[in-house]
Amino acid sequence: PSTAAVSRAMLPDAANPAGNVHGGTILSMVDEAGWTAATRYMNQKHTKDAKPACASLARIEKVDFLKPMFIGEIAEVTAQVTHTSPHSIEVEVNVVAENVMTGQKRTTNRARAWYVSKEFRNGGNADPVMAVPRMKYASEAEMQAGLARYEKQKQSRTCHHRPPDKSRDDRDTIASQHPVEEGDATLIHVLHPSDCHANGVAQAGAVLKLMDTAAGVVSVRHCRSNAVTASLEAVDFMLPLYNGDLLEIAARPVFTSKRSMDVEVNVYAQSLNKETKSLAATSIFTFVSLDRSYRVQDVPAFEPRTDSQRARFELGLKRYETRKAER
Repeated sequence: PSTAAVSRAMLPDAANPAGNVHGGTILSMVDEAGWTAATRYMNQKHTKDAKPACASLARIEKVDFLKPMFIGEIAEVTAQVTHTSPHSIEVEVNVVAENVMTGQKRTTNRARAWYVSKEFRNGGNADPVMAVPRMKYASEAEMQAGLARYEKQKQSRTCHHRPPDKSRDDRDTIASQHPVEEGDATLIHVLHPSDCHANGVAQAGAVLKLMDTAAGVVSVRHCRSNAVTASLEAVDFMLPLYNGDLLEIAARPVFTSKRSMDVEVNVYAQSLNKETKSLAATSIFTFVSLDRSYRVQDVPAFEPRTDSQRARFELGLKRYETRKAER
């Protein structure tokens, strides 16, 4: 199976206010390694007459930030193709931080991503996804395990973990110490060539970093402290994004427990030749609050006031209880 490795020194420009490596930076490297492995797989038997293929992230499973990564350390990100379906490629990604002074290494993140592939064309294309060559497995058990993961993620994509989106005009207007509506954040970003692959299709990692940034703004506003990413739920990319597209990344708090908060992030995309915008990606990011000694501290609670907010809060409580049961 195709593999890929990304190694990078973590410099100050990758830091969050707490001094750790920005969660979005790690997510971007995860996609970079995963994209490389998937694209290599699609082109491993390239011939003169074959159409060049370029992978695109369709879904990334839930990602946990197991341990922090610090500035000055080396991030080693490895990716390997672990399963294929007729039209998708599963890639397993591991992130390791190395302290070059001591030589010690520790795993900071694990991720599982699903890619589709299209013919490589400058400016992208709307062609159907390409057929994926069948992977050769070491054993029948390995193939069956991969098939089970494929069916599980396929079923998960049909289940929405939040109620249908309603008008943002339903925000609560009752003042409180941490009113929900005041904690919202919206980032506006135009996709540049630096955000895209060579064919003009946006790098999913660049979008994930923007999502993490928007969620981070919400968490800092609400907690009035440094806050860091603890995890994110699975992200489905519903449509391709291109160089020049206008993105609106809307984030809002939906749940708090004693020591964590969930932030819902929706990415809306609008091409320059269209008047309407479409939902491109959505996820839930979980953050923890840090005190001045960078220790986890309690999160200020809020009470939702509208039916829509209460529905999202109830879903957040269910996610929280599920996470506790899985520990």
